[in-house]
Parts: sequence; C-alpha cells; structure tokens
Amino acid sequence: MAVVDEIAAIRDCEALIVGVGRAFYNDESSLILETLVEDKFLREDVMSRRLAMSEKQARRALQFLQNEGLVSHEVAATEEKKGGHKKQIYWYCDFQKARDVVKFRLHLLKENVKEKERAASTSARFRCPSCGTRQSALDAVRFRFWCPERTCEEVKLVEEQLESSLANAHKLLAKIEKQLSSEPRVERVGIFELLKRLDGHRLPSNKPSDNRSFGLGTSEPDKPSFSGFSSALFGRNKEIDVAFESDVDWQDGDNSEPEEVPEERIEEADY
Repeated sequence: MAVVDEIAAIRDCEALIVGVGRAFYNDESSLILETLVEDKFLREDVMSRRLAMSEKQARRALQFLQNEGLVSHEVAATEEKKGGHKKQIYWYCDFQKARDVVKFRLHLLKENVKEKERAASTSARFRCPSCGTRQSALDAVRFRFWCPERTCEEVKLVEEQLESSLANAHKLLAKIEKQLSSEPRVERVGIFELLKRLDGHRLPSNKPSDNRSFGLGTSEPDKPSFSGFSSALFGRNKEIDVAFESDVDWQDGDNSEPEEVPEERIEEADY
C-alpha cells in the first residue's frame, strides 16, 4: 500500500507541475517542465536539441524556472569514451520543493487578491445627490453624512456603488477559484485538488543521481529509456491531462524568488 501511495503522490505532483506550467507560464517554460516530468532529468545541451532552441536560450529558460523554484540542477561526473571524467549539469524537478513553492505562491496570490478586495471595501465614498460633491468615508462621518456645501441645505450624502477596483478584485478571485479548481465535465483535476491530495506526503527529491542508480532517465541524448518495475514505479505519467488558460497572473501573488520557503509558512498556507 505504501508503494501504491508513493506512485499516486508522484503522479499527482507531476500533474501539478505540468498544470502550473500551463496555467502561469509561457509555452517555452511549460514545454520545458513537461519534458523534465516525462524524462526525469536532462542535460542542458540535450534539452536544447530536444526543444530545437539554442543552448543559451535553454540555459536562460532553465535558470528562470530555477529562480521560480520549479526546477533544480545537479552536477555529476560522467565517464568519457577516451577515458577520464567530465562534469555535466543535469536539470530536473525536485518534487518536494516544487510542491511547497506552488502551495506557498498560490497562498500569496489569493492573499494578495483578498487584500485588494479589503482595500477597495474600506475606501467607500459618499456623494451628494444634489451637487454631486464626493466625500471620503472619514469626511462623511465628520459631516454626519450631511453635504457640507453651502448651496445644499440638509441634503444627506448617499453611499456610492462598489468601486470598479472592488468589482475587479471579486472577478479576479472568482477567476482564480474557477480556473485552478477541478472540472468534472472534462475530467480535469485542478491544481487545488492536486495540492490537497499531496498534503501529508513526503515526496522524493527526484535527483538525477538517484534515478540513475535505479536505471531511470534518459540514457540516450534524444530518447528516454525505462524498463521493468522501475518503469511502472517511476516511468512517464501518460495520464496527465491538465488544461488551463494562461489568463491569471501568477506574479499577482509575489514578485520575489521563492528559493527557500519557510516550513512553518508552508504548513499555514491556505489554498
């Protein structure tokens, strides 16, 4: 049962990484994340050939995703055909770190939107129906909700309708909830649902050195290779089907680099 649970958790984390890539990042970043999920790890030069981009472009995209906390790298020595060893950089997705970063960033995103909602709610304004003069909530209280203009005698101030900023905050929060939740009609598992499934699971780091010890990962430059029980346990996740529209700004939550997410804040994160 423990092995089955581990397989399910790995599958859910892979789907989470792919879903986040499609929901919040451009096509280039999304494709890199999907490729790393499928192949477990790849050398930088192999990644560029696989995705038909220059090594410089691939390195820049990978470093960006590393700063986002979604990919990591490991330096390992490989044997040369003519003898000796050569250091290679292998890129991969650290499942535990990626899950924690996604959980924390989504928590910050929702808190940011809720803060906008609260700010808009507290910035109520009042208007005189006679002369059209507008007063802040503080001034309205000071004037006891009477229009202070001399041309208006005993005219009560009326509260204006919710500001557009509040309406926009409501709309954005609803969009986040809808887009990142499950969609039964298309059998889509949402990001929030995947995070709930992963709660309490200690995920493997997915390091290239660990995968190679199991005989997993890309053994040829352009061709992934798995076999036997290892393939069943750690092979490609062919059931990933997470379709999102990239119209919610991930950066609404936080513009900093989430390299180290505080453990206590991860546990408190609400999604």
